[in-house]
Amino acid sequence: MINIAVCDDNKDFSEMLCRLIDDIMTESKIPHKIANYFSGSKLIEQHKISAFDAVFLNVAMPETEGFITAKEVFGISDKTYIIIVTAENGLVYDGSDFTPFRFLSKSNCEIFKMKLFYVIQSLSAHLEADEPIFLETSGGVKRSAAPSQIVLITSGLTHVYYTLSSGEVLRVRGKLNELQMRLPSNLFARVNRSSLVNMAYISQISIPKYRVILQGERYIELSERYKDSIEDKYIQYLKYYN
Repeated sequence: MINIAVCDDNKDFSEMLCRLIDDIMTESKIPHKIANYFSGSKLIEQHKISAFDAVFLNVAMPETEGFITAKEVFGISDKTYIIIVTAENGLVYDGSDFTPFRFLSKSNCEIFKMKLFYVIQSLSAHLEADEPIFLETSGGVKRSAAPSQIVLITSGLTHVYYTLSSGEVLRVRGKLNELQMRLPSNLFARVNRSSLVNMAYISQISIPKYRVILQGERYIELSERYKDSIEDKYIQYLKYYN
């Protein structure tokens, strides 16, 4: 369930934006809940009680100026994705305290809908990557890790090995195909029979050498079978995660 807040002092626009978000998420079968606010102070008050996953925020509001509201929202929870919505395209953003997830310009209705669809798909992908999965190691210890923290997954004879961004390797009993089903399909790609990589950690796909080069210059062998599919998946990954 994605918990969303919309905040805009223009009541008509705010209510329209809530309807559009609801329509897109419903059609995309994304579980969600939307709260509507017409002032930054009311939004912050509720955000302190229960932090929102994402906030669509107008930065040109008279009460509790938008960028101040955004910084306070981020200060309460740095895991909240902030989408700046504004008609003031000339505004200069000071990003010293936080970086907005996306900017949405109040433009032609059809263009705005298309941009909003892209933002929601991207938001959903990022939130799915942040949602922890629970793993039971071979020692019987239960661990949690967000998919975004998993760099590489390789399978052995009886176990699967999760390499985390911290450098830690978790040894988990199971089969790669079964465990893959628990991961975001648009974040991980199969590169050979026994390896899955998180595309966020790919620095280069070298087709001539049949290698996927990860950050830190580590590389994984790329099999002929998965050459075309990883190129297609990586293009889709860049579309929604960058």
